[in-house]
Amino acid sequence: MNIHQYLDAVKQGRPINVHRFKKLLQNEGLKLDDVGNISHVKSGKYVVNVLNTELFENWMHRFAPSKSRVDASTRLGDSHLHSTSATYLIAKQGKVNSPDFVIKCSQESRNKDVNSDWKDKTAILIENSECYTQSSAFLANLGITETNHKLVIWSQGNAVTHPLTVSLLSKFKHLLYCPDYDLAGIEIYETLSKTLGEKITFVMPDNLEDYSSQCRAPKADVHYIKALKKAKKHGFTPMIALLTKGMGVLEQEVIIREKI
Repeated sequence: MNIHQYLDAVKQGRPINVHRFKKLLQNEGLKLDDVGNISHVKSGKYVVNVLNTELFENWMHRFAPSKSRVDASTRLGDSHLHSTSATYLIAKQGKVNSPDFVIKCSQESRNKDVNSDWKDKTAILIENSECYTQSSAFLANLGITETNHKLVIWSQGNAVTHPLTVSLLSKFKHLLYCPDYDLAGIEIYETLSKTLGEKITFVMPDNLEDYSSQCRAPKADVHYIKALKKAKKHGFTPMIALLTKGMGVLEQEVIIREKI
């Protein structure tokens, strides 16, 4: 629970974890004692009796959920606490030397009539910019050669999981997701698949194990362990072989070079 949720519970007279609430307030330089006193209800739960209603209402306003990116910036001091009203994808047709263009993802693009022609189209999501720039070589080395009638999109790491972006991607018939072969790559896939289901495929070349000498140790050992565990959970056989033999994870840029 965040501060506003605790304040709302207090307003409704519900018991709360007062120790956790106090800690959150202390992080903001505030003291619960300034607004009222507490009464024990049961194990670990207390009710707060509000005595200073003016201060309490001030806190309610201060920590209320933001209504917009501007509100989050001006009132809460952090615009990132509120989701943006639109996201943008850089894309191109799969044909060689196709120009780049921008796709706007917004509430308006959720309309079922917008981009309705995508319902029979496949999109290729490439996580990193250099692989997108050199997509012809990169995709060929992944084993994806028929791209003329596909849309190639730079998915920009975790940015692709924004709800507005996912909503727009759901318009495609099929999505080929080309990630780094690490924990983040699998977790982004998992987030996308919650909404996109069987529409999305985690792309791995059959010879992925051949790149094992290019594997690197992740920032934390636990990331490697979790990545291997998740790869086994999803049955990603080529990735399992890569991680096991390489004892590390693989950045997708390695695959741009001539196929091993």
